Amino acid sequence: MATNLLNNRYAVLEKLGEGTFGQVFRCWDHRNHKEMALKMIDSTLSVTDAEVYNEAGFLKMLRHKSIIRLEENFVVGDYHYLVLDYINAGSLFDVVNSNGAFTLSSVKRYARSLMEVLAFLKKNGVVHGDLKLENILVKDHHTAAIRLADFGGSFFESEFRKLHFIYIYTHHHISKYSYRSCYLE
Repeated sequence: MATNLLNNRYAVLEKLGEGTFGQVFRCWDHRNHKEMALKMIDSTLSVTDAEVYNEAGFLKMLRHKSIIRLEENFVVGDYHYLVLDYINAGSLFDVVNSNGAFTLSSVKRYARSLMEVLAFLKKNGVVHGDLKLENILVKDHHTAAIRLADFGGSFFESEFRKLHFIYIYTHHHISKYSYRSCYLE
């Protein structure tokens, strides 16, 4: 896979991680001459085209310094590909695990960065749907610059009451009250 170009443009360099429905790779963009992240989603694993296009649609719509930028999306065979900015510092989960306890000033900087992007989502009526440390990418640890990622479970607040159910993407990250309300309402 590393020798072939995907979409006549991207050379896959290394696997960065994987989730329920796919994998993420670091790749080289031969057109723009820079590293990118390539999210490869296997459509045979219960993920629908609509869910992939949902994530791509939200990423195209939501332009903010703290939201991962989508370069393009395309399909090859059974796989959907999302080409995203490559963030080399990893996730906030990785930073917490490798650095241990944060100073109070670091916590405040990260909280401020996160609140800014959440306020932006609220202003646009968007619910992320899978907010957790693994989906908060760290652009710069010293300034607490972050990029929010993985908008596959996102939806508009106005659509919440119309949804017959909400797929809970990460069960152990949701409060018991929220979890119950998904089944009671």
